[in-house]
Amino acid sequence: MSAQPATPPPPPRPDRTNDDPTRRASAKAAPRWRSSRTAVAILGPPPQDKEPMGWVGTDAHFAWLELIVRAVIVLNVIDAVLTMLWIDTGMAVEANPFLRELAHDFPVSFVVAKMALVSFGTWLLWRQRRRPLAVMAIFIAFLAYYFLLIHHLRAFKIVFLTPLLGGG
Repeated sequence: MSAQPATPPPPPRPDRTNDDPTRRASAKAAPRWRSSRTAVAILGPPPQDKEPMGWVGTDAHFAWLELIVRAVIVLNVIDAVLTMLWIDTGMAVEANPFLRELAHDFPVSFVVAKMALVSFGTWLLWRQRRRPLAVMAIFIAFLAYYFLLIHHLRAFKIVFLTPLLGGG
């Protein structure tokens, strides 16, 4: 018996994907170049420049994230106004020990300082929005202000609306 020299397989065509281990080579299966063309037609071409690992987000994600950052700032304003309402009526004190004296003695300065600090913090997080930790911090800030607003509204209902509605 004479051994025939093995011929190397032809190089893959540029539009074929050979990295899919789940596809079986069978006579009935569609050629791989068709499936990759279909994927490109449906999904669009793959991105040319890849982000570093650990980075997140697309333009659509960032549009939603921007709305959440804006909501944090709006919730901060509402919190400042309601905090001043509670302090003026004598029913509460500022919980933040760093801003407590400012809130009780200089209300306008308190609101300005609170706005500046939260705006600066959200701006820093927004600049790092491609990092997962920054995105989580934005969501945590939103949830904190959201639950704080619920607390304010619950207290508002108890203090102001319950006597008007005849509750005890």
